[in-house]
Amino acid sequence: MHSRHRVPSQAASLFTLWLTADLVVAAQDQLVPPGFLGHWASTPADCRRGEVDGNLLVTTEAFGYPQSRGRVVSARQSSARVVEFQLSMSGEARGRIETRRFSLSDDLLTLREEAASLPGGATVRVRCAGVPLPPVDDAIADAGFLSFRATLLRAIDRKDRAFILSIVSPQIRNSFGGDGGIEEFEEVSRLDVPDSWFWKEFGTVMRLGGSFASPDSFSAPYTWANWPKSLDAFGNLAVIGRDVNVRAAPSMDSPVIATVSYTTLPHVGTYRQDSEWAYVGLDDGLAGYIHRTFVRSPIDYRAIFSRRDGRWWLDAFVSGD
Repeated sequence: MHSRHRVPSQAASLFTLWLTADLVVAAQDQLVPPGFLGHWASTPADCRRGEVDGNLLVTTEAFGYPQSRGRVVSARQSSARVVEFQLSMSGEARGRIETRRFSLSDDLLTLREEAASLPGGATVRVRCAGVPLPPVDDAIADAGFLSFRATLLRAIDRKDRAFILSIVSPQIRNSFGGDGGIEEFEEVSRLDVPDSWFWKEFGTVMRLGGSFASPDSFSAPYTWANWPKSLDAFGNLAVIGRDVNVRAAPSMDSPVIATVSYTTLPHVGTYRQDSEWAYVGLDDGLAGYIHRTFVRSPIDYRAIFSRRDGRWWLDAFVSGD
């Protein structure tokens, strides 16, 4: 079970800061107040089922609907918890500039959207809470794989190029667009370079557990192998620690506004794998920053192994989708 602890006084002041001027403008040109950020659906049951007609992911840059996306052009406050946004639409509504009015309930858990283009004139949604995602490692169920992984981790620590290449499948997948194969793997991973990105990333993946898809197929890390099917893999992150601090700003010196443990949270900023901080939405409507060390996207690098001819092979090491 995941946990979340909020610091009430700090949290309240953070939201109030957004609502003190006619034109809602935030640091780094962010136009969407924290209370509006997050994952919304028609009902709590729809949250658990995943993408439905009423699904909405709100980030600092856009409002994401199932069939379209609206990039925020401008935002203006009209009352304490009401903001009018101009959205530049893509997808099915591509090319349109739409004005939409969103209002929040006092507890920040219900969102009402009004627009002339909406049937009935308004849509009401509830905030979707994070989904518990505890660490899982099924490797202990197979002594052969457990021994193989221990040997692999030692090889990673000593940056043993020969061992890594000895387990790479001839048809290894390295991306979703390339031809694959060992030659491409060597080119991408740069095993000859002592500080290659590969050594750190592969080690992280292998130390984060995983699950068997079948007796002869193992996937790592658990954040990908056990990702909830109801959650959008592009819009959410996994918290991979206990009592992880969520801060008011992207700095270790910034106040802690909440702590979270082994859960998923909507990523409401611009996702960059090389970024030091992730901007996430919390269950109570706040938003804050978690150091990149403690979060992981399900579409970050993952490894897939299969057992053939009595030995384990690395069949894929990919990121993205």
